[in-house]
Amino acid sequence: MSIRILLVDDHKILRDALKGVLEREQDIAVVGEANDGGECLEMARQVPPDIVLMDIGLPVLGGVDATRALVAEDPTIKVVALSTFSDRRVVMQMLDAGARGYVVKSAGRDELLRAIRAVAYGRTYLCPDAAAVLVESLRG
Repeated sequence: MSIRILLVDDHKILRDALKGVLEREQDIAVVGEANDGGECLEMARQVPPDIVLMDIGLPVLGGVDATRALVAEDPTIKVVALSTFSDRRVVMQMLDAGARGYVVKSAGRDELLRAIRAVAYGRTYLCPDAAAVLVESLRG
């Protein structure tokens, strides 16, 4: 079974780099790319992905709103948030919007692949940075 991925980021160079990493994996196929949240919703209708790798800081329709709309429209699509930040507020916004995973862009290739595979098989995945800020907020 191939995990179908839609890449959503407004930086083409990052999409190209992610695509290069993902296409080397036997169990992953990149089925589309989008520059913003609106394009993401259109693309997801055309080539339904299993997982959307969603940048949070997108123009036009941001990652949080796009995630909320995507999951409302098709609950079978899983979202893994990609962000520069591991800010508690942002992590919580994405999880509340329906994201199943959260990975900071500074994470390595292996971390991203772990997140994709975990989420594809029904688990929630938080990279260590995101998990740490949530644990710290619980300790108050």
